Amino acid sequence: MARFEVDYSVLDKKVANKVYKLSDVKHKLEKVAFDVVRFKDGNPEELWQIQSADDGEFVVARYETEDAKEGQKITASTNWNVFVNKISSDINIFYKGRPITKIAASQLGVDPCDAETIQRFLPQKLATDKTFMKAFMNSLDANTKSELLKLYPELS
Repeated sequence: MARFEVDYSVLDKKVANKVYKLSDVKHKLEKVAFDVVRFKDGNPEELWQIQSADDGEFVVARYETEDAKEGQKITASTNWNVFVNKISSDINIFYKGRPITKIAASQLGVDPCDAETIQRFLPQKLATDKTFMKAFMNSLDANTKSELLKLYPELS
């Protein structure tokens, strides 16, 4: 019976690979941040990191932490929405369906083709990172900020 045993560890490495040589998959990647990438044809929530080693550069899967899982729960019920105007590359930010502000991608120093990445990640960042959300609120003009805080005191 020992002759017919299957080595599933080899199969696991083929199917659930968490490390790729950068040169082999570079054409399949989309940059998210400095050294964080995502596969164009993969799950948009799966993030990978570029790491250097003695024998070259590799793309390594980033594993979820408990904080990330908590963030995903918050994302499902977030009140923040972001929409990108593809023609003008304006980023429109909404809270509970109410328009807050419109920012040009160029004003943020973002390439217009990366504006859609902001659309995917900014609502979660605003919902989970209180420091970031307060910095965003402080960047608004005084009238908009005071009006927003009157309507939604939870933003203070």
